[in-house]
Amino acid sequence: MSCFCPPGYVRWSITLILFKGEELGNFTHGGGDDETQISQVFPEAAGRHCAAVGPALAVHYSYYTQRPGLGSQPEVLATYTRIAENTCGSLVG
Repeated sequence: MSCFCPPGYVRWSITLILFKGEELGNFTHGGGDDETQISQVFPEAAGRHCAAVGPALAVHYSYYTQRPGLGSQPEVLATYTRIAENTCGSLVG
C-alpha cells in the first residue's frame, strides 16, 4: 500500500477521513473550519500525522439526516459490502 505523509502539520482538503473514536480522546473542536481541525490541529496535538492512501476503497454511506430513509433499504449497505469484498477480499478477518 502506498502512502504519502507531508512534512510538518499542514491543512489538507478532506475528501474522506478515517480514524478510530478512541483516537480522539478528549480532543475538542477549537473553532475554525473542520478541515483545519481534523487535518492540522488534532494531529499536531496528538503528535500523529495525516497520510494519503492512494489505493484505498471508500464509500460514503450517508449523512445522519439521510439515515432514516435508508432504514427501508438495507440492500444498499449489503451492495456496498459485496462490491468491497469483490474488490479487496474478505472484510472480516
